[in-house]
Amino acid sequence: MKKTINRKNVLMMIDIIIITIGYLLSYLITLPNELWVQYWATYKSSLLMAAIVFSASYYFFGIYNQIWRYADEREYRLCAISTAIGGVLFIVLGELAGYNVPIRIQLSAPFIILFIFVLSRISYKLFADGESIQSKTPTAGNRKPPYKKDLLIIGAGSAGVMLLKEIRANPQLGYRMKGFVDDNPKKIGRVLNGHKIYGPIDHLESLIRTYEIDEVLIATPAATGAEKKRIVDIASGTRAKVKILPSMATSLTNISDSAENNLLIGKLRNIDVEDLLGRDVVKVKETDIKAYTEGKNVLITGGGGSIGSELCRQISLYRPKKIIILDNYENNAYEIEQELIQEYRIIPQVEIISVQDEQRVKQLFADERAQGDPIEVVFHAAAHKHVPLMEHNPEQAIRNNILGTYHVAKLCNEFEAERMILISTDKAVNPTNVMGATKRACELVIQAMNSASEKTIFSAVRFGNVLGSNGSVIPLFKKQIEKGGPVTVTHPDIIRYFMTIPEAVSLVLNAGGLAQGGEIFVLDMGEPVKILDLAKNLIRLAGLELGQDIEIEFTGLRPGEKLYEELLLEEEGLKTTTSEKIFIGKMAELEASSLLEAIPEINRKNLSKEESVAWLKKFVTTYKEEEHER
Repeated sequence: MKKTINRKNVLMMIDIIIITIGYLLSYLITLPNELWVQYWATYKSSLLMAAIVFSASYYFFGIYNQIWRYADEREYRLCAISTAIGGVLFIVLGELAGYNVPIRIQLSAPFIILFIFVLSRISYKLFADGESIQSKTPTAGNRKPPYKKDLLIIGAGSAGVMLLKEIRANPQLGYRMKGFVDDNPKKIGRVLNGHKIYGPIDHLESLIRTYEIDEVLIATPAATGAEKKRIVDIASGTRAKVKILPSMATSLTNISDSAENNLLIGKLRNIDVEDLLGRDVVKVKETDIKAYTEGKNVLITGGGGSIGSELCRQISLYRPKKIIILDNYENNAYEIEQELIQEYRIIPQVEIISVQDEQRVKQLFADERAQGDPIEVVFHAAAHKHVPLMEHNPEQAIRNNILGTYHVAKLCNEFEAERMILISTDKAVNPTNVMGATKRACELVIQAMNSASEKTIFSAVRFGNVLGSNGSVIPLFKKQIEKGGPVTVTHPDIIRYFMTIPEAVSLVLNAGGLAQGGEIFVLDMGEPVKILDLAKNLIRLAGLELGQDIEIEFTGLRPGEKLYEELLLEEEGLKTTTSEKIFIGKMAELEASSLLEAIPEINRKNLSKEESVAWLKKFVTTYKEEEHER
């Protein structure tokens, strides 16, 4: 407390000196020489009152409680108000005391005092920051302190200002602000919180080189995917490390009980490959999702997998009555169970069951109904998805994917669940591999069951690759980069559709609300991405240079692998929905009764690899094997 009082006393003494000088200058500037001598006595007699009135006004408005190193427009606005109030009081009290101060002095003194006052605060602020408003180009001989990271913030908006305040409040971060960068022509060249706004963003590379920038923070959380990609592409070509703020939607869904964890500076993350795809934030109709999930008993098969676990996360936000996680791999199921308990405050029910085990799955349905809590909504994400492995194990692909889907669908119908949504894949379209053929058969099962069911709505959602999923090429590339390469790409022209796991699941949930029965929903995957470009971007983000630090090696297409994937069969066509990113494939004429009759026989037969492939070709007429040279 003593330290605070002493600090205030020192500041008040400094301000009294400022008031004295400002009041004197008002006489010298506004009065002719002959009048100045005449009013010298007036100046001396009224000086004490001026010092008391102005400093008292500053004290009353809390000026001495401000931390001027981190001051912004609010603090300076408060200075102006308190000086104006002091000026009014000085006029009133001067007239009452009969000091006979000239009107020109009464009006000019507050402005001059305010100017010197603000100038003193800005000078202190700049001295404390160790930099000036106009940063000079550093020369080779000027070595920066090792604890300082010269910084540019992209986006001279509210997020950028908030980020700057947090950086100033946390000097241990070691940032030294060099300015903002923005595309808005009305902002370029102006000063924000003591820092110049440069622009446009197209000049970012030259700014980084000119001011030897160490880090670039992208503070444009409302930017579209394409805008973020543009910024990332420019910044990633420089020596500076680039970090980005997540979207406001993401920030709001990750609010912590700890105020420290809710700081923007804590939400900054490194640029990832998702940013390079330039995909916009998905807008879903929450009312449609709530209508069929809120207060419901929801079963998620494959609930521990990449898609299944994200389904658990997002569904938990819509207040289901219960979430049942069904998976045959206990480690994944345990991880998502603990995450839901600790971060989402929901206790799921975990069942370690294979969808191939019809009796165990049936017992689960029966037990839930016996407890008066029947399973109402089912998301079927359980499947073997790894293309090369399924080429070598077609009998397991048929048993797990087709037989498992059949079991779950039959039980949904038997126990009168409200709806079942199958997670399908673009590889089901004109499949050239076992995995894709089994998923196409699953779609046929769903459509056939929908035709036979009176109570349950059956539908499927088809989409392409998801970033970061189990078996995805991106984790493989990252591991290869960590080991120093080479990064292996099967073919220089291979392309794939990509979306993030949260985006895919959001659209799956949205499609579930649109389902009327029998639809195959097709998600808008955006523009296809060359896998080679993806590999190059990951290498660049790792700070490596292709050809010098690491190499890319082409290994040839794997068994069953296409150069490109399709999302529609020719006969399906395409219909729009109320969601701009969700479409419906026109239902083809089906003759799936023979397939439904043949599936139960899988349990009674021990199919060989050759028999399994022949079985698939019989029931999935679009399945065409392709041979590739390695």
